[in-house]
Amino acid sequence: LYPWVDTIPYMCVNGFDSIALRVSGNTTPVSIGIQGTYNSTTRQLNVTATATFSQSVPSGPMRLSLYLREDSVIGTGYPAYDQKCYSASWANLYYPGQYDANSQHILGYPHMNVNRGSLIGGTWGPSGVIPTSPVINTPYSTTVTYTIPSTFNDARLSLVAYVANYGSTKFDKNVLNAQEVKITPTIATAVNN
Repeated sequence: LYPWVDTIPYMCVNGFDSIALRVSGNTTPVSIGIQGTYNSTTRQLNVTATATFSQSVPSGPMRLSLYLREDSVIGTGYPAYDQKCYSASWANLYYPGQYDANSQHILGYPHMNVNRGSLIGGTWGPSGVIPTSPVINTPYSTTVTYTIPSTFNDARLSLVAYVANYGSTKFDKNVLNAQEVKITPTIATAVNN
């Protein structure tokens, strides 16, 4: 529930289409920017995520999170990579030549949008980056240096930053805005409003 926007909880009641339609005109109270550099030789990533509030929000704990995401991750072995599939016709239609009828696995299944880990402060990000009552037009930033493991395909990596309310239950943890940017030698996003 975002009480300053709507009295109806944002939960899947009649499907995602109705939720998307209801929130499509909403404006976010916070913009997010991601800037930094990546050295593909040393595989060192230096990045700063910044949140700037353009609207007042109710006081309370908020977190800025930063994740590393990889697309099209392929490997071998079950359950780590191969995908269990109970429909041979579906698997053969969408993954021709990859379905093993004996194991019911799609071998070499490409996993999309794989979370490779939080770069700062765990699932919801660290406390203390954003104050309980953020000041409008004041940037709040966190910076991280991270060496990308050689097993990650850096051509398919991106960074995802988001700002969320924080609390003890899932109903307290509302994402206010998110931003994504591909990892390149110079990382920069237009500020996301």
